[in-house]
Amino acid sequence: MKQIKIITLIMSILISSLFTGCSSQKLKPIDESYYKYGQKALEIADQCLNFEITPEETYEKLNSLCESADSLPKNDSNDETHTANFSIDTDVTLLSYESLTLKLGKSDYSEFKEKRDDLYNDLSECKIEE
Repeated sequence: MKQIKIITLIMSILISSLFTGCSSQKLKPIDESYYKYGQKALEIADQCLNFEITPEETYEKLNSLCESADSLPKNDSNDETHTANFSIDTDVTLLSYESLTLKLGKSDYSEFKEKRDDLYNDLSECKIEE
């Protein structure tokens, strides 16, 4: 009987510490321009996945978006938004590459959706720094 109480106590502590850890997750600061850049890429990806545009059009739009990344603000690696900005920039580049492989028939929509979801998840962990 005493073992059951101890096990119950340990399980309660573990479960409560898990929930505490989840709720204390801090959002990463990101520049507004990078956030909008990521949102635009998501919009294009969703149009493709909803079959509103072809893989060829998707690649053209994402490639054009990637080319516009040169106009995004550059920041120092010590800046608190650097990590999130870099992450979103990388996600969009990988999504563009995946759209090329989709266009060429070397991958399928599931791989493209996986890259889209990576971008979505990274954006959802960010907050716009003002």
